[in-house]
Amino acid sequence: MTKPARNEQEVEVIKNLILDNALYILIHDGFDMLTMRKIASRSGMSATNIYNYFSNKDEIYLSIVIRGFEKLHSRFQSICETYTDPLERGRELARAYFNFGFDERHYYEIMFTRSTPKYNDYLGTPMEKLAAVEMDYSMKIVEMAGKTIEEVTSSQQEPDTNSDNTGMKVMQVWGLLHGIISLYHSNIAQYIVSDSSQVVEKIMSDITALLKPI
Repeated sequence: MTKPARNEQEVEVIKNLILDNALYILIHDGFDMLTMRKIASRSGMSATNIYNYFSNKDEIYLSIVIRGFEKLHSRFQSICETYTDPLERGRELARAYFNFGFDERHYYEIMFTRSTPKYNDYLGTPMEKLAAVEMDYSMKIVEMAGKTIEEVTSSQQEPDTNSDNTGMKVMQVWGLLHGIISLYHSNIAQYIVSDSSQVVEKIMSDITALLKPI
């Protein structure tokens, strides 16, 4: 007797299970060791059944990265809708990014730390369209940060309209946050500063100084 087709909700549950298990493999074994057979085994299904949900490991990988960027984008979007003062908004965006690095550590590592495929690697391939979704989310996040910085600098007596300078400020703030997050992820920071709350407040102070109009 033929089994009834799974409904949309059941399919979504199985897809999420597959993505969760693939993320585990990515973190512990790396992208090169990620295979459909290994994901299927960890998900408790046959190596052929997994193809009913995803076409290949790249689709699974990109779906994981997109899910991570969706989570970060949601945090940024909420802040942009809540804070009208650009300097305060900038501080909160920085804090949200910092917290994301700890709350969603595995996603953060795949998105920003690990040597994994990026958008350009999928150009001209069947996965280009899906990779473009990831790129779109990531650029929206950068644009929110850049727009906030532009609003802060526009209050200067001589506003800086150079988009390259805005990009440099985004990179400065991003580099500062990413560096500290990486030090904590590698368990180095705890040997330097025991009180992590002091580190967070110092970072926020430094970022405020970077963003403030001269």
